[in-house]
Amino acid sequence: MGYTPKHIAENSIVQDFNETVAIDFRNGNIDLEDFYSYIHEYIETLIIYTSDAKDYIKNLDYDIFQEHELGKANSYEQAAFCAIYDVIMEHEDTLTEEKLRRL
Repeated sequence: MGYTPKHIAENSIVQDFNETVAIDFRNGNIDLEDFYSYIHEYIETLIIYTSDAKDYIKNLDYDIFQEHELGKANSYEQAAFCAIYDVIMEHEDTLTEEKLRRL
């Protein structure tokens, strides 16, 4: 079974996230009590520019008009945030707070 462009994009996002989390955790830059905020800040760094946000939306095949648990997107950046958030929160390989506590 071949990988779809969406699958490749999802794996790339999770791999980059995990590498960043591992480095920040080793360096003591992550407060596990506030890991949820760390995730939000991480995603925000990915979508500073509208062109990047549009790329994430396209690569993740995200419907910018859909409702989301974080609220309906009013911009490309908000839609990309929701798309990336879903990938990080739902991917089985994502480093989570629980996994980091076991290290």
